[in-house]
Amino acid sequence: MGHDSLARASSAYHLAQEIKPYLKADTPCYSVSTYEQTLPFYLKRTVTLVAFADEMAYGLAQEPQLWLRDYAEFERAWRNSNYALAIMTPQTYVEFRKTGLPMQEIARDTRRVVVKTIAQEQSGHAGVAGTPKS
Repeated sequence: MGHDSLARASSAYHLAQEIKPYLKADTPCYSVSTYEQTLPFYLKRTVTLVAFADEMAYGLAQEPQLWLRDYAEFERAWRNSNYALAIMTPQTYVEFRKTGLPMQEIARDTRRVVVKTIAQEQSGHAGVAGTPKS
């Protein structure tokens, strides 16, 4: 039915189901330049906003430790993390691939890409390793 195809594109439910096997209790989860309202609900955890404040601006001003202001802060946190996940738009994913941020795609839908960190020694260099899912 039409609803089923729209649900995959608009709701984060299906994407959350694909992400759950990759989550550990202490896994940082970043939402880069976007905020999917339903994702924290379906994952049963908070996400750290990156370069995005919008309607959360007031709260983030009160608790600035709950977000990363720009891509540079995110890249530092990402590179220093043993294991983390991030959700972003396909365009943002392409931008980070071009910069060589080490990441591996683990899930995708029409509006979002989810990546995980990869160990520097696995990639053989500071560039991107792994091949995205088709």
